[in-house]
Amino acid sequence: MSDNIVMPQMGYDMKEGTLVRWLVKEGSSLKRGDPIAEIETDKAVVEIESYFTGFIGKILINEGESAEVGSSIAVVVKDMNESVSDPSSGTNTISEESSSKVNEKNTAKNIPVDQPPVDIPVVDQSPSEKIKISPVAEKLAIEQGIDLNKINGTGPGGRITKADIEAQVSNNKPTEQPVTKTPPQTVLPGENIPLSTTRSAIARITAQSKNGIPHFYVSMSIDMTDALVMRQQYGKLNPNSGITVNSLVLMAVKLALIDYPIFNSSFREDHIEVKPDINLGIAISVDDGLIVPAITQAQDLSIIEISSAARDLAKRAKEGKLRQEEYSGTFSVSNLGMFAVDDFNAIILPPQVGVLAVSSVIKRPVVIDDKIVIREIMNVQLSSDHRVIDGVDAAKFAKQIKDYLEMPISLFVS
Repeated sequence: MSDNIVMPQMGYDMKEGTLVRWLVKEGSSLKRGDPIAEIETDKAVVEIESYFTGFIGKILINEGESAEVGSSIAVVVKDMNESVSDPSSGTNTISEESSSKVNEKNTAKNIPVDQPPVDIPVVDQSPSEKIKISPVAEKLAIEQGIDLNKINGTGPGGRITKADIEAQVSNNKPTEQPVTKTPPQTVLPGENIPLSTTRSAIARITAQSKNGIPHFYVSMSIDMTDALVMRQQYGKLNPNSGITVNSLVLMAVKLALIDYPIFNSSFREDHIEVKPDINLGIAISVDDGLIVPAITQAQDLSIIEISSAARDLAKRAKEGKLRQEEYSGTFSVSNLGMFAVDDFNAIILPPQVGVLAVSSVIKRPVVIDDKIVIREIMNVQLSSDHRVIDGVDAAKFAKQIKDYLEMPISLFVS
């Protein structure tokens, strides 16, 4: 019996991925969880793992080729003497058992069934002649006005891929003088800046979010004085703990999500899907935009483990070495406190239902016991999806985060 490894969905609107590099070859033995390939999405290059144990019986796409989400990219066999079936003839893709286990571990990571190539009738051909082309490539071809008759598909079975269309677009462009690359932050007056793949993804997802999700916002001021003192004391006892203000916030959010699991959910057309694991998304700035990878299964982590995981996530995000499951956040935190920001509202990352925007910690005069004292105050703003969350629930959730941060001992003993 053989099983198919398929192109996974690593993002809310991912339709296609590009196989950057195989980490195995035909005949290689592998165990469940072994890294097998590097896949490029519109956000980053991600290492994917095998859900099966056995041998690589056949590799179905070459490095540099693209494949639709859910389509087969390799076949795993139990025995190398076993014949490899054609994936289209009934060989298992991610098996029901494997799919169930994946969903139990992280239901945000749904792996769709195979989709056959779309047959597009071609103008000036006989009715019986058709071109095989992926849906993503078809959309791009229409947008760019590309004549499909002039393209030789490089995908499996001669299918035209997104890379084929992009190559044709590049060939159609007039020769231009090389442009000196400027730092990402440098913008010249009157300049037209081409959209990077990441920036295009950000534009698409944020527009979908604001147009499709009814956002509402709850703001709260949090007294961080005691939390900062405890962080300093803890750091003296554990010099290598590396706990930051963001670590404190992430830990408080994790605990509040345990108390209010409705915020750890997704809106579906006919139900609300509450996630079994807390995968804490962290907004991270990279060279050409913003990505939001997640600390997975954060409900099981201590504050030191969360702090370490956040540092590691940020490092690998900038290096383009994120793993497949790290694109499955269930709730996100966006922290601009290091830029002396007083207040801001963050946009919800679908299919999540909330995001917490964290501003700077600033010394402010406050009244305590009828006396004016100086305290370390931090403002947070909670964005919520009104299809799932009501105002009272948002206020309670934000207040719970505030309570955890203002009683910081709970962050260190959980």
